[in-house]
Amino acid sequence: MTTAFIPTFHLRSLAIYGMVFGLIVFLPVPVVGSSTQIWELNEYEDFLLGEFENVSLLQSGALSPVPQLTSLFDSDQPVIWTVAASVDGTTYIGTGHQGKIYRLGRDGKVNLFWTAPEIEIFALAAGPDGEVYAGTSPNGKLYRITSQGLAKEIFDPEQTYIWSLVVVPAPTSERHNGPTVYMATGSEGKIYKVKASGQGRVFAETKQRHVVSLALDASGQLLAGTDPNGIVYRIDPKGKIFALHDADQPEVRSLQVAPNGDIYAAAMGSIVSQINQRVSSFASTSVGATATIAVNTESTGPTPPKISPDVQSALNVVQPVVAYPGMERSVLLRIRLNQGVEKLWSSSEENILAVGILTDETVVGFDNTNDLTTRTRILFATDQKGRIYELGKSRRGTQRQVHLVTESGHQQITQLARDGEGLLVASAHSAGLSRFKKHGKIVGVYKSAIHDAKAFARWGRLTWEGKDADLERVAIVTRSGNSAVPDASWSEWSEEIRGAIDLEGAGTFAGNVKSPPARYIQWKVTLASKNQITPLLRRVRLVYLPRNSPPHITDLKVTASQERSTVPSVSSTTSMSSGSKTDSAYSITVAASGSSAPTTAKATPQTVLGGDSRKNMKISWEAGDPDGDKLTSVVSFREIEDSAWKVIKKDIEGSYVFLDSETLADGVYRFQVVVSDRTENPTSVSYEAKEISEPVLVDHTPPSIGRIEINRHNAVAFEAIDRDSALVIAEYAIDAGEWIPIYPVDGILDSRRESFLIRLEDLPSTEHLLTVRVRDRSGNSGLGKVSIPNSDQQ
Repeated sequence: MTTAFIPTFHLRSLAIYGMVFGLIVFLPVPVVGSSTQIWELNEYEDFLLGEFENVSLLQSGALSPVPQLTSLFDSDQPVIWTVAASVDGTTYIGTGHQGKIYRLGRDGKVNLFWTAPEIEIFALAAGPDGEVYAGTSPNGKLYRITSQGLAKEIFDPEQTYIWSLVVVPAPTSERHNGPTVYMATGSEGKIYKVKASGQGRVFAETKQRHVVSLALDASGQLLAGTDPNGIVYRIDPKGKIFALHDADQPEVRSLQVAPNGDIYAAAMGSIVSQINQRVSSFASTSVGATATIAVNTESTGPTPPKISPDVQSALNVVQPVVAYPGMERSVLLRIRLNQGVEKLWSSSEENILAVGILTDETVVGFDNTNDLTTRTRILFATDQKGRIYELGKSRRGTQRQVHLVTESGHQQITQLARDGEGLLVASAHSAGLSRFKKHGKIVGVYKSAIHDAKAFARWGRLTWEGKDADLERVAIVTRSGNSAVPDASWSEWSEEIRGAIDLEGAGTFAGNVKSPPARYIQWKVTLASKNQITPLLRRVRLVYLPRNSPPHITDLKVTASQERSTVPSVSSTTSMSSGSKTDSAYSITVAASGSSAPTTAKATPQTVLGGDSRKNMKISWEAGDPDGDKLTSVVSFREIEDSAWKVIKKDIEGSYVFLDSETLADGVYRFQVVVSDRTENPTSVSYEAKEISEPVLVDHTPPSIGRIEINRHNAVAFEAIDRDSALVIAEYAIDAGEWIPIYPVDGILDSRRESFLIRLEDLPSTEHLLTVRVRDRSGNSGLGKVSIPNSDQQ
């Protein structure tokens, strides 16, 4: 008996392996400066980001080589829609968009078998006597084609599409009557029952637009998957329909029945509507030419007109775009009669395009025991890199585990079918048919995703771990570069890392990476079987040292504050000055010259440091480090005329310090903050950053008021002078009354020396006390007084 063949995983070996390593949890390494970093792959999701070539991925996160997916047929057709294997070992291949059927013989040779008048062959089914049945579209027919390629139209359903066919052989006593063919059609959602003689009728009406998939359950009753409501029906021999399940997705793309009677259904976002649009587009441009061609019922059929590249490109199968917010894009369901429906797998990113079941009595295993196993294998293909998955037996959360068998490299897989040699894989976009290679050495290649070290880095030790993952079966190379996508600027792949058994224990190997320092790196592993033993790669870890990045300082502020200097600094890189309730509403900055004139062009606010209660100065800043280093700071000051900086405080772990402003005499100062990552890095590679404040005026001395003179007309004259800053307010009060503002003689307060003249009119003829007050920009106030005599006595 011929053994059907598809890759088998190390299931038993993995179970043993899991006992050894399964309890080890590798936590992410925290990012700390330019200290040693680790890039590690040991989870399914980690490895899934890479590229697979004849490599499988177990749900537990282990890589293993699988036999090569070898090409059997590469056609010039845009897509293979359907594949059917005959009892004599011949495989028939239905294509689009020229209505061609090809035949793959047992000798491996492929030839054009028949060409239909219609442009699409969506459905093929092999008959019990070596014949093949073809359902064509659009406005298609059902044809019976002999093994010699002679075709005959046997039924016209008068429907736009024929999506699927099921052939049921006649009982032995009625074999002379030939088989019965069931046809799934659209766009009226009808199922037809057609006898070999060509007599046909509507068998069931689903009230859906399309019946997309058909299968027979264990009792021989028909199953149908529909669109657009995603309902799976069971139909009894009388044509009565019964809904087994109503999926959340609009289309039941594939139905398969296992030997134990379990029904597997793939539901997804509708691709049928897109096929409708594209076939209709083609029909409007070229079907008119084929519709007038007479069909010779005993010939290989006419040749449809050639399709221009533009039209062919427009008709290519595209990824389904139907998506519903908050809904899974596709699901794999198992329906057990009288036991409900179980969701085995789902995805919001991938669509299931094909499901296949293998039920071999003997399946070649890859474990080193060479045991033969017996089991049913559920496989499905998606539109993501042509991935083929296998359903596992164990559960992960609410769903079954799945293993990635391989990435086929095809943009879309349209069907998984079984013939006498194993699993057939049909694809769209430069239609091809492939099968897993059965004999020879098993070699696979896996490329990791690109890793970004976030900075220029030196590469250290690469460690890998697994079962039978020695140097004879595992070869790892690396390459590096400074562009996010590998290009000509990247290094070539390095020579193999000749690792040795690592101190971590048996099954762990390590060696030094030889790629040049760079920001990005990628590794590639070649896995090969030897002496019928296949390696299992479980964990790969790369150690590297990023180049240290310098810290930075932003938003240096010097403000007046009522907070006491005994309050400790808070360790934070966030500025504490903004939004603080105890900070002054004014901040300090004056012109570099120390001039008393305000500098409004830069919109710099001024401070309040002087005669009032706000004698504390707060120096705050925001600092950060790209590497996440812990920073320490040094705060210094110098007077504007000096050159040397004097340290106020060092080894500051916070982001501000307080200074009693009275420790600084009147003058103009600058403050400097220097932050450093030296506590996290060796001195030779540590960095610091500095920021210097704008000039800050410290003014504790109030303005002085000169002699106040009064003439006989109660005109009061005086002069006010401030040594360091401009005068900003002048006012007077009579007999301790309200303050009344006054302007200088020149009409504007804009200098450190101003002259004032107050004309007092309508004062009662009694003695009065006149008090004057002037205030400088630092908030210091100067007072003066004079007694105004009784005007009647003058």
